[in-house]
Amino acid sequence: MLIAVPVARGSGSPAGPAVSQETGVRHERVAPIGYRTWRHVVTKRITRRWPGLEHIRRPRTRRGWLITIAASGAILALKLTLGLGVLALVVHLLTH
Repeated sequence: MLIAVPVARGSGSPAGPAVSQETGVRHERVAPIGYRTWRHVVTKRITRRWPGLEHIRRPRTRRGWLITIAASGAILALKLTLGLGVLALVVHLLTH
């Protein structure tokens, strides 16, 4: 985000913010919003809709994402195996 501050040409210290030659306006950079602040705002916005999601944290690193994907894949495989086992058991019991 840029803030335009009008100044007289030639004023200001050489180490200060840059002055545009065309407009004579000094541009100062404003620090961007931090990741934690942004995540807090977004989390609060989401948890207003789904209150149960407030305690869930997103992974921050590539390793964290890989662990999350591996764990969810393992859980999915376990559910499918158990579901097929139960289905096979039901079919087996109904056919005898």
